[in-house]
Amino acid sequence: MTLLLPGQPTPRPSRLSRGVLADPAGPDLPRFTAPARRVRHDVRDGVAVAAFSAGASTGLALVLLLLVRLAG
Repeated sequence: MTLLLPGQPTPRPSRLSRGVLADPAGPDLPRFTAPARRVRHDVRDGVAVAAFSAGASTGLALVLLLLVRLAG
């Protein structure tokens, strides 16, 4: 049994019944999408990519320099 608050819509049964759509002509359930990305999210992702790239290339350069020094 599910408790409902006043004004809350009653839950609808699942559209799947034994692996087949129960009512293909019925309306789709509401889809909850993620909110739109903001510019700051894109900037943050860009900074993260730039920092990773700089760290990875610096680390690779140091490893190569160490190998060359040890090889003599």
